[in-house]
Amino acid sequence: MVAEGKSPAMSVRNMGKFIGTASMYYRRKQNLDKAVRLQSKRETVIKDIAARHDGLRGLKSVIGKFSLSVYPQTAIKWNEGGLKEALGDRYPAIVAEDVEATVTVPLGRETRLGPMPPELAKVALTIGFLAIGFKEHEVPGFIQMKSVERVDEPKLYDMVQAGQVDAEQAGVPSETWAMKFTPLT
Repeated sequence: MVAEGKSPAMSVRNMGKFIGTASMYYRRKQNLDKAVRLQSKRETVIKDIAARHDGLRGLKSVIGKFSLSVYPQTAIKWNEGGLKEALGDRYPAIVAEDVEATVTVPLGRETRLGPMPPELAKVALTIGFLAIGFKEHEVPGFIQMKSVERVDEPKLYDMVQAGQVDAEQAGVPSETWAMKFTPLT
């Protein structure tokens, strides 16, 4: 299979290597996918047997040269309202709450201080935290910043077509490759 309108110049040796490697990859991928499914089933069986037999916590295999530990774990999904009611005034001493926020600031937007650069956004957030009582040395730990480009591609393409922007200067296209194998029946 070749991309339409293309005729790759390949030596017989490279073509053979390409076909052989792809075939080996596909066979191994099938085996690995099957192994993952089998492992998942076996994990379930091991856990079920340990759960049904009080005190069974694993094994040591001298022949297989491995040790297996199986043990119960308890996870609790806390009920915030129930916790507040049960703990009353002690709630803040027992439960810590964090706020994770994503703030999207359009860089370049006009402000009273000029166009918004990343540094100004950081300063604004810092001032806000300081204004409500945080210490200056604490604030850098709260603010994780990075600039994310959002390119209006249709508008940029129009500008390139109109000769207003040099396409090579604006960006370099890159190519990625994907593989998909489908079993033949």
